[in-house]
Amino acid sequence: MNAAHSIAFKTIAVMIASITVVLVMSNAVLVSATSDRMKALTLEQARLEASKLANEISADLTAIAGPTSAMAEIIGIGRQKNYLDRASVIDMLRVNATSPVTMSSWFMEEPNAFDGKSAEFKGNAALGMADNGIFTPTWTKVDGKPTLTPLSLEYGSEFYRGAAQSKKGYLTEPYVWTDAQGTFLLSTISYPVMTGERLIGVTGTDIDLTVLSTKLSQLRPFGSGRIRLISQTGNWIVAPQPDLISKKYNDVGQEVLADAIANNKTAIIPTVVTDEESFTRVLLPFEVPRLNTHWVVCIDIPTSAISSAVDEQITLMIVAGIIVLITIAFTLWATTKLMVQRPIVRLVGAVEALVREDYAAPHYNSRRSDEIGVVSAALEKLRGVLIQGKRAEAEAETARQANTRDRAAADAGRAEAAETQRRVVGVVGKALMELATGDLTCRIQEDFPDDYEKLKIDFNSALDSLEQTVGLVGRGVRQINAGIEEISSSAADLARRTEMQAAGLEETAAAMAELTDQVQSSAAKAHTASSSVGIATKDTLTTGDVVGRAILSMETISRSSREITRITGVIDEIAFQTNLLALNAGVEAARAGEAGKGFAVVAQEVRELAQRSALAAKEIKALISSSATQVSDGVELVREAGDALTRITMQITAINENVQQISIYASEQSAGLRGVSASVNQMDQVTQENAAMVEETTAASISLRDEARLLSEAIGQFRIAGAFSTEDVSRINRAA
Repeated sequence: MNAAHSIAFKTIAVMIASITVVLVMSNAVLVSATSDRMKALTLEQARLEASKLANEISADLTAIAGPTSAMAEIIGIGRQKNYLDRASVIDMLRVNATSPVTMSSWFMEEPNAFDGKSAEFKGNAALGMADNGIFTPTWTKVDGKPTLTPLSLEYGSEFYRGAAQSKKGYLTEPYVWTDAQGTFLLSTISYPVMTGERLIGVTGTDIDLTVLSTKLSQLRPFGSGRIRLISQTGNWIVAPQPDLISKKYNDVGQEVLADAIANNKTAIIPTVVTDEESFTRVLLPFEVPRLNTHWVVCIDIPTSAISSAVDEQITLMIVAGIIVLITIAFTLWATTKLMVQRPIVRLVGAVEALVREDYAAPHYNSRRSDEIGVVSAALEKLRGVLIQGKRAEAEAETARQANTRDRAAADAGRAEAAETQRRVVGVVGKALMELATGDLTCRIQEDFPDDYEKLKIDFNSALDSLEQTVGLVGRGVRQINAGIEEISSSAADLARRTEMQAAGLEETAAAMAELTDQVQSSAAKAHTASSSVGIATKDTLTTGDVVGRAILSMETISRSSREITRITGVIDEIAFQTNLLALNAGVEAARAGEAGKGFAVVAQEVRELAQRSALAAKEIKALISSSATQVSDGVELVREAGDALTRITMQITAINENVQQISIYASEQSAGLRGVSASVNQMDQVTQENAAMVEETTAASISLRDEARLLSEAIGQFRIAGAFSTEDVSRINRAA
């Protein structure tokens, strides 16, 4: 046999092809899933990196904005309390300007709103007066040292207008600043200065973003990736080229960037080509705390960082698939050779031996438990069947010869039996014809062969029994006629008396039903009254419980009022102690002189707060005392209402018990009457049924009399041997 045409070769080829298809499809799915997963993981890592940078930038800006915010609050409170002058503001601005990232620290008043002395100090640069007569002290770093240089700032500038209009902290759009010291990327943090609800100016800090820009530009995520920073208006803060700083974002995905800023959600630009290299750009908007500003961290991920891992996975899958295919092919070849080809060759040899009618050798594969074993067992069974077939064929030939001899002898015996049967049938037919005419005295007198003698005896015995039975039936019919006449007369009398009794019972049943309905109606009304009184009792008990809970609640409120009074006393004592401590702090601040001036202001504020707390505690204590008195009166009134409800409940309960007893008696009477009425109705029904049954009995007796007459006439048609003896009549009477 050609190996290429064998089942083993075809099976291996089909299996290898199927496994190859499965491996290719599964690897394609795995490659697609791996690609998507690697891309998702890379983008998630980029988002986490961007989130980390955003948190660092926010923390740096918050750390810079904190002193500026505190300075704006101190200036506002100082002017509100009228203890902070121009020199103090200038000193605070100088301290704020010493930060390494601060380029300048400034304050700009609303026109003549700081202390109303702008005209008095006009032209005094030492007190922060600009040439335009506005108090705008500004500390700017010159060669690393703060220098007081009042500037003529404009009220329409972004750094002033943003904070003044929003009444919140504001971070300006980054801008490029060039002076004698060089070119810098700056942004301004400004806060409104408020005295109560009135704006008296804006203070701010100009910060240098050059260090931040340099730091982010040097970062290389994912090998050759890049990190950029974009402002909330879509301008570059950290740009791909230096000449793009503070200019509009005009790269790929402008609409995606606008949507990300507007919705404050992470966005992805799939393909961005820069310097002949492809990137995936991740945009993460973040809020700068307390500055009412959103910036965007931009991370460019090299496409090669995503595709390289996928390529490695594809190569690994292809190599592994080839190794798996080779291993499976060899395993299939060896398995098919040992477990399929050799057993099949042996099966073919066994079949060819059976074809040659060689049934001597059994097949040894029949003990196997697999399909080869099943086929071998079937061949073994076929061999046994063929052996038995040859043996049966010889036995059948011998049996055919014996049957031929027996058939000839049987044919002669059947002819003789048929003649005897015709003669017996003729005699029996003649006797049956005489019986059909009503002659019960006919008998078979001829002799029958031994096989038919029993038929003769049985026929004659049957006629003897039938003749005796017909005679007995005739006598019984005459006696039945006499009895039926007597039954008809008695049944007629019984029917008449039963009809009279049924009429009387019907009238009694109607009266009992009417009485039962009346008693039952009374019981239902008593039960309804009992239910209404029961509901009223439950409602009264529920009201009593509600009143009890109200008393408990009022008492709890009274206890809470006393506890609050105690707490307000503690607050009053705390306020008194705080007032003493603030007074001592003021004395110590006065002893410290100029250095303790600011602390004295704080001590004064604490003292005023303590005094207001003490006054509020006294007012609360008075209100709670008044409330406690009113609650006590309310508790007493609720308790009296509860006592009244308790008495009403007792009276309603007694009424309810009486009504329930009446309802029980009425229900028992109604039940008894229903039982009597049911008995009477049952008697009436039985009587009516008896009357109907008597009528039916009368009609049946008349019908039975007619049937007896017809039966007597039918019996008269038979001819029997003679009259019955006295003994037979006695036996019939006993039977009746």
